[in-house]
Order: sequence, then C-alpha cells, then structure tokens
Amino acid sequence: MVTRVIVAPDKFKGPLTATAVAASVAAGLRRSAADLEVVQNPVADCGDGTLEAALAAGCARVVVGIGGSASTDGGAGMLGALGARFLDADGVDLPLGGGALTRLDRVDLSRLHPGLDRAEVVLATDVYNPLLGPRGTPAVYGPQRGASPADIEVLDAALA
Repeated sequence: MVTRVIVAPDKFKGPLTATAVAASVAAGLRRSAADLEVVQNPVADCGDGTLEAALAAGCARVVVGIGGSASTDGGAGMLGALGARFLDADGVDLPLGGGALTRLDRVDLSRLHPGLDRAEVVLATDVYNPLLGPRGTPAVYGPQRGASPADIEVLDAALA
C-alpha cells in the first residue's frame, strides 16, 4: 500500500517561496521513505506568493481572505501584486500604502495577471465593521499595524 502525503505549505517569508518550501519538504520525505507518494500543493495567505500558488498554476478559483488590516489600503496592495498600477494625475505610479491613495487619479488594469481571465475570485472575510469612520478599518485595524492617529486620518481620507 502506498502512503500519500500532501505537502501544502505557505512561504517562509524572505528566504523561501511556498513552491520552494513544498519542494524541500517533499525531497526530505522522499529521502526518508521511497514508497511515499508526495503531492506538492503550495498555498498562500494572500500575501507574498499568492500569484505563484493561486494563478500561475492555472487554478480556476481563487479565494482571497481579507481581514481588517488588509483592507486599510482598499485592496490596492493585492491589485498591485496582480499587475494593476495606481497613477497620480501626472501618470506617475503611486508608492505603496493606503495613504498614497489620496493622490490617486486612475487605475491602469492593462497589465493584470492573465490568469484572472479564467479564474473566479471569491472574497472571504470575517470583518463586519464599515470601511470608513470611527469604526472603519483604518481606525480599528490600523493601530495593529502601527498606524498613529494622524495616519488613521490619512488612511480614512484616502479610502473615502
């Protein structure tokens, strides 16, 4: 009887992608027991490596988990990772971060990852508070990421 092992790691932030972690673990398992069937299925937590684990492999459905602190930039970071560009009135790319959205003039989607053409994107969240205001994502979740009261005002204005 063959034993099947599914290796489904996330990345090791910095040194290894999810794919590299899966390959390393699979290689170690195969060295320890040659009769194992090892299936590599790298995953991502919507951060670094999501494209490599979710779209590049040809998946048909991407479930994006968004929490409160992840939504303080209105999804700009995620869309940027997928190829979107956020431009000011002069056509200059905005720097990363929700505060830069105060200067947003337009979003260029012409370079979106081609895998999005065939994938269904589903958003999953456990956040029930509104986007803006005293119970909005910047006010509630911004401090978890080090946002000061002044930063929260900028983030709230940028999302508005």
